[in-house]
Amino acid sequence: MHSPFSETARPAYRIAVFAALATVFFVLFASSFEARAQVERKLEEWKAEISETEAKLIRPDLSDSDIDKLRNRLEEIRAAALQTIEGLKPELQNFESRAEQLKRPEDGPEEAQSLVEERAEVEAKLATLKSVIKQFEVLALVASQVSGRAAELQRTRFLQRIFEPGPSIVGPRFWIEGLGHSTALYETLQFIVKNWFRDTSETQTFYGWLIRIALLALAWALIWPVRLRVQRLIGPNLRDSEPSLLDRLWRAVYLPLTNSIFVALAFGIIIVIADRFTDVLSLRIGQLAAVAMAAFLWFVFLSSMSRGVLAPGAPPWRLPTMGDQLAIKLNRLLTLMAAVFAINVFMSQLSSLLNLPVAFTAMQAGVLSALVTAVLAAMLFTVGRGSLNEDGEPVAPVVLAEPGLFTWIARLRWLLWLVVFVNVGALFLGYIALASFLSEQVIITGVLFAGAYLLHLLADEALTSGLAKDLVLGRFLRRTFSMSTRAVERLGLVLITVADVVLLLLVAPLVVLQWTVTWIDLKSWLTVAFFGFRVGDVTISPSSILIAVAVFGLVFLMTRLIVRWLDQRMLRRTKLDRGIRDSIRTAASYAGVIIAALIAASYAGLDFTNLAIVAGALSVGIGFGLQSIVNNFVSGLILLAERPIRVGDWIIVGGDEGTVRKINVRSTEIETFDRSTVIVPNSTLITSSVHNWTHRDKMGRLRIPLGVAYDSDPERVEEILLEIAEAESMVLRSPGPYVYFKDFGASSLDFELRCYIFDVDEMLTVLSKLRFAIFRRLKEEGIEIPFPQQDVHFKDMERFEKAMVSATPARTTTRRTREKP
Repeated sequence: MHSPFSETARPAYRIAVFAALATVFFVLFASSFEARAQVERKLEEWKAEISETEAKLIRPDLSDSDIDKLRNRLEEIRAAALQTIEGLKPELQNFESRAEQLKRPEDGPEEAQSLVEERAEVEAKLATLKSVIKQFEVLALVASQVSGRAAELQRTRFLQRIFEPGPSIVGPRFWIEGLGHSTALYETLQFIVKNWFRDTSETQTFYGWLIRIALLALAWALIWPVRLRVQRLIGPNLRDSEPSLLDRLWRAVYLPLTNSIFVALAFGIIIVIADRFTDVLSLRIGQLAAVAMAAFLWFVFLSSMSRGVLAPGAPPWRLPTMGDQLAIKLNRLLTLMAAVFAINVFMSQLSSLLNLPVAFTAMQAGVLSALVTAVLAAMLFTVGRGSLNEDGEPVAPVVLAEPGLFTWIARLRWLLWLVVFVNVGALFLGYIALASFLSEQVIITGVLFAGAYLLHLLADEALTSGLAKDLVLGRFLRRTFSMSTRAVERLGLVLITVADVVLLLLVAPLVVLQWTVTWIDLKSWLTVAFFGFRVGDVTISPSSILIAVAVFGLVFLMTRLIVRWLDQRMLRRTKLDRGIRDSIRTAASYAGVIIAALIAASYAGLDFTNLAIVAGALSVGIGFGLQSIVNNFVSGLILLAERPIRVGDWIIVGGDEGTVRKINVRSTEIETFDRSTVIVPNSTLITSSVHNWTHRDKMGRLRIPLGVAYDSDPERVEEILLEIAEAESMVLRSPGPYVYFKDFGASSLDFELRCYIFDVDEMLTVLSKLRFAIFRRLKEEGIEIPFPQQDVHFKDMERFEKAMVSATPARTTTRRTREKP
């Protein structure tokens, strides 16, 4: 048997290989051709669908729900087109790269025919791909324009309904038409109830009704004790006479939430029992029950929020500090407004459900808007007038316990008065829809702002208190991650900021949705944020920018961890000089920042081919305004590379002397011996003279001048000085100390002791010890030290110190043993 790679089998083997390659090429080409054909078919389908939508928008019988459906479909087409463009961009970049590689040089030799054919094929595919992408861009633009026209049509219809005039609320026509059509409500409800009762009475007995009613009552009775039990478990201790701000905020938040949840749960159980087990719930009755439940939930939530914030009858739990009478009055008015709003919700949904006449719906909306306006005006009057205390003296309307708490409510008072006046004018002029819209939106927007504000305060206080030293989370962070108190405070600030941003992203869409903005508009904005928008030839993608910032933060954090690991696990074990370790650590930090910036910029789609143009444009600014900054930056790099000074060096620059603590990008920090910090630009350290005591090592030389009386023995003085210097442990033996007989002074023989110490940081300590020892030894030997310019002899230390104090200005001494002169 021959091997498949033998000479006799080689032709068959080559044929098989070529056949396999041809098959793979055909499959890939066919799949690519099929995918491209599918894309072109989808493009034609979307074009036809957009044209059909444009034709539908002209129809006068198009309802708002139909417009919403059309806009939603247009946004789907637009998002799909943009997504297709994003999917084709990698292939476009690939073809552009190949075309650039196959580009014919201007003065090059004649090319092979295969290369020419390949370049023509790549350029043709590139042109086709660009054409397809351009068609999808035009399609997305047309879809956006048609969706914009549909949105404009919706806004026009909304404004027409809002500002459509009708009968005034004080006119008889308003009441005659409204009350005349009120019989329609009564007749419709009577018809629904009669049919329901007739249908259920045929299948249900009297005892069956009693059993079902008992089951419903039992279900409701069981839910309420569970609610109280849950509130006691998760809520603070209400018997506390001095609750913290965190407890008061938590009570104001959990009270409306738990009440609403358990009311909804009770209604859900009742509906399930009525529908599944008793079979007495018809379609219309179920819809009416759902409408009633929604309205009652609004009432429970709003009234519970009012009680949680104002805490009538419980001043310690009240968030804004005010008199109890004022709190009770405001709570009653807010509860009344909640009831009016709940009735408005119920009647509006009931009118839509039962198709009630427009005149009756207008009367219902006008009456409830008037009630909301009256309650709002009463609240503003009550807050403005304040309340009286037990002695009948006026109390300030609102005095805040915590700075900045609920101050925004007082700032919005003029806006609420404006709403009151606008509503009154609209009701008198017959713009009932405008008054109803403003009344509803003011209540809903106020609830959203108040809820968001409470959650903001709760998150702020919970994170601030939770990271304290005496709490579990604070102890965990400090012990597990070895975080300092300042680091924990910074972490808390970051978490608070993140919580505020998340809360803003959740609440802001809900607020704008109340004022003529729909979910479709939000979806369109999100599409723009994700895929970006073009300004000239530049595509700005907010999502890409945010993701690039996140990538930068992640890579920067990783580099910081790597630098810390490098410093603690490697550099410290190598026992390198502290300055070398600091230079390596600083260089690694700079490299990490540059790498993080490059990765983030590339992820954001920054074209690095334009960096030369950008650099050329910045060169002018660098040459003028940024010259000193660049000079200091380059000087900092030179300091790190050449290391003429290092962290820990004792240097003298101009009139400043101290220890180098940190070499930054622009400047160097020097800590003086008075513990003050001097910021020196890096360029100064490069261009000016710097006296570095510890450049190569810490060895230093000391000089102690000394004068003795003329009757002293010079050789004996030399022996004494050398003995004292050699007896000091910090003085080096090699090179050893030596004494110079310097001069014959006016009143003394002048000597100078010179010696070397191994640590110049101990210079002042060693000098002090040597001087004390010299003075004692000379005193013991009877050698006199003459006072300068005078023939005064000192016999002991006390007389010497008194004479020095009387002859020279007072000097300040310090007890620090390592202080430098």
